[in-house]
Amino acid sequence: MNRLKKLSSIILSIPAVCIVAVFAFAQHTVNKAPDFTLTDVQGKKISLSDYQGKVVYIDFWATWCGPCMAEMPHGKKLRELYKNNSDIVFMYVSFDNDYTLKTWEKYVKKNTDGAIHLYSDQGKIDSVLTKYNVQYIPRYVLIDKKGNIAYKEAASPSQTELVCKQINELLKESY
Repeated sequence: MNRLKKLSSIILSIPAVCIVAVFAFAQHTVNKAPDFTLTDVQGKKISLSDYQGKVVYIDFWATWCGPCMAEMPHGKKLRELYKNNSDIVFMYVSFDNDYTLKTWEKYVKKNTDGAIHLYSDQGKIDSVLTKYNVQYIPRYVLIDKKGNIAYKEAASPSQTELVCKQINELLKESY
């Protein structure tokens, strides 16, 4: 009788183990940062995957977005804190449109200082927005060294202490 009880409890636990295994696999798949390729201010194509092995802080923004522009001076200070660390990349993905493209180009040429500025031209804006579920800007995402989304809602540059804590945690991880 005891053997039958043990056998039935094992059989009953199998579906739970399978569900946990499927959920764990799904979680891993969901956390992988979707790759994208966009254009920088010089017209060069840059991909997120070019920075595999580095922590990537992505800032989704636009020049017409007041809160985005208010964060830019804080972003500059944040980049200054990490200027000697080659394991962190600051990537700015702009959602400017054809009407504001010249404004974006002018701003970026004046404010490049170690940041990667990309333009999500109309053909690719929807795919990047969808891939990262960007429903508002500014929005910040932190990618770990393995190419996973570590923080889909990372702290803003003006939250210096918190964003540094998030970045430093990821920099400690090995690739």
